[in-house]
Amino acid sequence: MTEKVGNTIKRNLWLILLLAAAVLIAVSGIANRGTDITESVAHRVQRIVNARMDILDRYIGEAVTQDHHQWLDLEGLPEDMVLYRYTRDTLQSWYNQFTVDNDDISNRMVFQRFLNLRNNLVSPLAQVDTSVNYMNIGPKWYLTKAAIAPDGCKVIAGLEIKNTMLTSPVNGINKKLRVSDRFSIYPISYSGGATISVDGRPLMKIIQENAKVSPLMPDPIALWIALLLIISGALLYLHYHKSLRSMWAVAGSLTILLMVFYVIGRGLQSTNMFSPTIYADGQAFYSLGALLTFNIWITLMVFCAYISRKPLIAWTARKEGTGRLTVFTVIVALAFVGICTYTHLTFSSLIKNSNITLELYKIYGISQYTVYVYISYLAMLLTLPMLIQMACPMVQKMTGRKFNIFSRKGRAAFSVLAAVYLVATSSVTGFNREKNRVDIWANRMAIDRDLGFEIQLRGVENPIANDPLIYRLMTGQRDYQDIILNRITENYMNRIAQNYDITIYTFREGEADPEAIRQFREVMENGIQISDDSHFMYMRKANGRPQYTGYFSFFSPQTGVSQMMIGVESKADKEDRGYASILGNPNPGSIAIPQLYSYAKYIDGKLVSFRGDYAYPTTLSGQLKEAVESSEKYSNIDKYVHFISHISDEDMVIISRPGEDFSQFLVAGFILLLLAYFISCLVSASQQKRSAFDKNYYRSRINSILYISLIVTLVVMAIISVVFVYNRNEANIRALMINKIGTIQSLMEAECGSYSNLSDFDNQSSSAVIRSIGDYTKSDITLYTTGGKAFLSTSPEVFERMILGSRTNQEAYKNIMQRNKRYFIHKERSGDKSFYAMYAPIFNRNGRMLAILCSPYTNSGIDFRTEATFHSLFIITVFFLLLIITRFATSSMIDRMLHPLLTMGEKMNSARTQGLEYIIYEREDELSTLVRAYNLMVHDLSESSKIAAQAERDKAWSEMARQVAHEIKNPLTPIKLQIQRIIRLKSKNDPTWEEKFDQMTPLILDSIDNLTDTANEFSTFAKLYSEEPVDIDIDKMIKDEVALFGDRDNLSIEYIGLKDTKINGPKPQLKRVIVNLLTNAVQAIDNQQKEDAESGKASKKGQVQVSLRNSSRDGFIDIVFEDNGPGVNDENRGRLFTPNFTTKSSGTGLGLAMCKNILERCGAEISYSKSFTLGGACFTVRFPKISTTEGA
Repeated sequence: MTEKVGNTIKRNLWLILLLAAAVLIAVSGIANRGTDITESVAHRVQRIVNARMDILDRYIGEAVTQDHHQWLDLEGLPEDMVLYRYTRDTLQSWYNQFTVDNDDISNRMVFQRFLNLRNNLVSPLAQVDTSVNYMNIGPKWYLTKAAIAPDGCKVIAGLEIKNTMLTSPVNGINKKLRVSDRFSIYPISYSGGATISVDGRPLMKIIQENAKVSPLMPDPIALWIALLLIISGALLYLHYHKSLRSMWAVAGSLTILLMVFYVIGRGLQSTNMFSPTIYADGQAFYSLGALLTFNIWITLMVFCAYISRKPLIAWTARKEGTGRLTVFTVIVALAFVGICTYTHLTFSSLIKNSNITLELYKIYGISQYTVYVYISYLAMLLTLPMLIQMACPMVQKMTGRKFNIFSRKGRAAFSVLAAVYLVATSSVTGFNREKNRVDIWANRMAIDRDLGFEIQLRGVENPIANDPLIYRLMTGQRDYQDIILNRITENYMNRIAQNYDITIYTFREGEADPEAIRQFREVMENGIQISDDSHFMYMRKANGRPQYTGYFSFFSPQTGVSQMMIGVESKADKEDRGYASILGNPNPGSIAIPQLYSYAKYIDGKLVSFRGDYAYPTTLSGQLKEAVESSEKYSNIDKYVHFISHISDEDMVIISRPGEDFSQFLVAGFILLLLAYFISCLVSASQQKRSAFDKNYYRSRINSILYISLIVTLVVMAIISVVFVYNRNEANIRALMINKIGTIQSLMEAECGSYSNLSDFDNQSSSAVIRSIGDYTKSDITLYTTGGKAFLSTSPEVFERMILGSRTNQEAYKNIMQRNKRYFIHKERSGDKSFYAMYAPIFNRNGRMLAILCSPYTNSGIDFRTEATFHSLFIITVFFLLLIITRFATSSMIDRMLHPLLTMGEKMNSARTQGLEYIIYEREDELSTLVRAYNLMVHDLSESSKIAAQAERDKAWSEMARQVAHEIKNPLTPIKLQIQRIIRLKSKNDPTWEEKFDQMTPLILDSIDNLTDTANEFSTFAKLYSEEPVDIDIDKMIKDEVALFGDRDNLSIEYIGLKDTKINGPKPQLKRVIVNLLTNAVQAIDNQQKEDAESGKASKKGQVQVSLRNSSRDGFIDIVFEDNGPGVNDENRGRLFTPNFTTKSSGTGLGLAMCKNILERCGAEISYSKSFTLGGACFTVRFPKISTTEGA
């Protein structure tokens, strides 16, 4: 009963899946279209927000009650909550940070020290009161609330609601609020949407973004899940209802479904899968989702045909001839070629026209879309062996050979070919795409002039020229060059100074410095004015680096003409360090080249600029020079791939990256091989009717135990190995960070040792000091006061733009200030980015702490994630290799263990009692006792069988003698009676005895003929084992025997042969078999025609058909004898091949018995069935054939 219910559920599972898909689409569609869903989401978010505000209130209460002179201890404060505690309007403790540049809540005006004179003078935190408010603080939105203690201590706290810097989720909403990307949260002043209240007050609104998801479209994720459910249900239905009608119905339904899905995708182009920013190539393939839809359709059409291949092949065989089968095979061949072409073109297009990394050995670029693409194309490539398998009938008809492409060897071959093709295509095409990108980078690097920067210079040159203070200083009697530089840097080029080195030269007419004169002439001769009326000129220096030089003149009647030159030169390594590399804030006009790459620029063979880890020669030489001179586009040198771009005859740009190791290609190929083999195994498993696990009970279970043990062991080893690599890298990185922060700390203390307090930093020289140290150590440096407030930084823009909070991390502050740590390293986060921040105290020579130093850690030379990922994949590859090796090793070992048992079974199955053989087993183990018992049984059986065989032979000879006596006695009795009668008539001189003699003579001769036939039959039987087998051309033999019978008026014999078919056997006896079967067919037809004539029926013309063809069993041929006679009754079929059984009026009954005995001795077999073609008897002889190689 249980099995019946299970089968019913299994057969109706397709309907359950379709219903689930329909429900999912309906619910998703209603959810997107209806307005009630917004209210529901708002209600849920309101409940979550109020619950989190209750948690925040508890922490506010703790902050108010704790000692106001001690640092707060708020264990477990969530990351999305911020808490500041003020005593007398001074920030005393903080947990997490508001991203605000000014957190002073007093009413006095506060000026920041970040070189930007337009900073906020009043902190937004000063507006926070005891009621809950929804506020925008920097790039984030908070629910803020304050609490005031009786002594005036004020606690300000906030719950983060939205962060506009986040890219995931797209709407930037706090993930703990669990809001879908298609909704956004806005202030209460926005129109529409649903209100969210906190503590009974409406503060926010949640609004569905129509630009993100069309209100008429279901959720994209729900659509993909529903599509998967529908496809699974449709294929399951077809699996249980295999017919042509079902195939066309399912294929048509899936085609319509995917067409609708394709059209819906155009309305979902704001989502990643259907976004043209991921991939696009023309109108048809407008997105990655559209391409995958095409791939799915092609795959499903072939899957439908493959599942229904038996009805399809049966349909092709309905009509006589090979017309339908030929058309079917041509269609399959065209489909095969079409899919191969489509796969190559689209896969190449995907590599060229998308930003998806499909080179699996480039682990750093792999994403979820890489996985989607490869699963899609492996499934589509799997249709190729399916098509080959569907062409099997035509191949069998043409060659006589059957095959199964999904055998173990076939699956392995498919997996290898698919993996090799995908890795080779992705590598070659991907490398061509990389060359194109590198060319773009090189051309961009060749352009020294930065138009955006020149616009900035145009904006500051007139204010500099008209600045009254600079005019007075330039026309004064003394040299105020340093003051003028400070004035220009502070007031006009404060932001430019972060990315460029600024120098000035001042001189008067007749008093010029020779160096200034030299530079002035060089600019005038080689410089290019950035615009017609501009003070600035562009030129390339002798070292190849670009420089902008501004020329200003000031006239005074007292001092005459005074001239000033301003030099602006880029800091080449600024984008490689600090917050710019971590937070993605490259310099304006900089080129976004991945950190993996190094590059160098050569002018006249001399290195003028470079970046990265590769050690470029200062002058082109060696292999690199040879590659350049040979005009190669790329070259492999020192395990690096170098892309060479000739900008001009003198200029060239070389961009380099580490080359791929062969092991990386091997790992990539093996991953694809395993995935392809797994998918092909799923198809192969669906064809198996009975599990080998049940057939080989002990072997399967022993193998399973070994596999599970090995998998567990290797998984544990892989985890331990990966953890070890992770910890080792963490330790190495930490050691590097310790060394780096120690170096920066030492340099800062050496420069600031004479400072006595914080005010000593408030000068231009201090800014120049930290900039020079930052340049030397390739780091960004921020100085915090001993109160934890940032006041000086080499990257002030991250604070001015409120990317980072202006306070040091609370854990760092506690460790430096309260626990007196020499350094502290902490992992921090800003938006989607995480980075290590290194902290250290700065002391003067008297041991007084001046400031807290902070520097973010960056090192492009260490890519731990890539290394750890590749290491993990390499471990997995080795693991599966070991698993495959173990598969064969354990199978061999288990076969050796079970060999005695298998040998017993084979010998007992293949041999008769007297043919049992002893088993030689020399080991002493658990099986030796069983083997000895078996050998003893063989010995006893051998003795018993000898006795039984002798008795059987005696009985056989006795029966044979009785049969011979019976066969001879039967004709002798009438002969004797007739002769005795003639003798009596003659002795009586009866005149009729001569007449009677003439009558009896034919009868006596007939009886003698019968005796002769009987003697011949027994003589043949006696010769069964005496003739030697020889090679026989069976096609020729049958043709000759059929020709001997010939056609008659009322009988035709047709022969369908198979040329050059050879067998091995006793030729005379096999002739007798053929003649016997032909004679039986002819006699059966003759008897039927006689009976029809006697009964007055119209007799039909007799037909005998003999066919020679390849058997369905490999290595055999079938010889089929068919006729349109009466056939054999069902009750007589079981005795057809029994000796002495015959349905003829005359005969010995030994013919078919002898045929069976002869054939069995040759390893052949004979069977009877009803002829479906002619309607009479059908005898099939299945005989082993000689292969072509054996015959040779």
